[in-house]
Amino acid sequence: MRDEERQQACESVFWADLPSGLTRFVAELSSGHAAVVKHALRALSAPAPTVTDNDAQERDLRSPAKRRAYALVRLVETSAGVLDGTAPRPVGEFGGTAKILVTMDYNTLYEGLWDAGRLGQHGSGEDGFAPTYLPGIGRTTDGDHLDAGTLRRLACDADLVPIVLGGESEPLDVGRAKRLFTGGLRTAIIHRDQRCTFPGCDRPPDWCDAHHVIPWWAGGQTNLSNAALLCARHHTIVHRDLLTATVTTTGVTWDLTPGLMPTRPGHQGPAA
Repeated sequence: MRDEERQQACESVFWADLPSGLTRFVAELSSGHAAVVKHALRALSAPAPTVTDNDAQERDLRSPAKRRAYALVRLVETSAGVLDGTAPRPVGEFGGTAKILVTMDYNTLYEGLWDAGRLGQHGSGEDGFAPTYLPGIGRTTDGDHLDAGTLRRLACDADLVPIVLGGESEPLDVGRAKRLFTGGLRTAIIHRDQRCTFPGCDRPPDWCDAHHVIPWWAGGQTNLSNAALLCARHHTIVHRDLLTATVTTTGVTWDLTPGLMPTRPGHQGPAA
């Protein structure tokens, strides 16, 4: 079990009604889930100056904590339109500002992706791709360290912008933010799949992410024929084990052989 899975197993959210009439929420989240929440809240909690009748701007006098509370409520309210597939996911939808910038060292990334000593953990051949167990391969602007498996999962359902650094920490490449499965496309995926598509799972669409069967960073398209609904648990498993699937107009069939997920443009995964 890798670090992110270990953390997810310990996640919790509690709330308590206070004598004042307020409610206190306490959440403990994994590094991957926390990165999504923090970046979304930051995007929605920026100071918002008001404009007076004479076109003068007045400072936003709310405290950062107050702005974050408002942002949290706004996220939850927005998610009501997400659950039925009629609205885009909240993250990345407010002016495109909720992008997760992830910095990766090129040498660490390259060595991690081709570390032959780790391939056996996925049952992959010599040309396999097995970065899942490398801790801290990416670092967000908050300083959170994310492993490669978490990065792959986030790239499916968040505005992830990879920044690859060279030996002197100069940017070698800055990726574009991915286009998410939103609006009518997500509705079409829900209509076809009905539930989590992983074998034996009956989690409803409201609990599912839309997964790129051929990963977006490996050249996969954001369209119906490259999409599959996966609940959070099985989405994590698919990226951990590098699983792939066959998508038809009537549904999704998963191949549970580890290591077959394409991992770069033109790569179809190691031979079975």
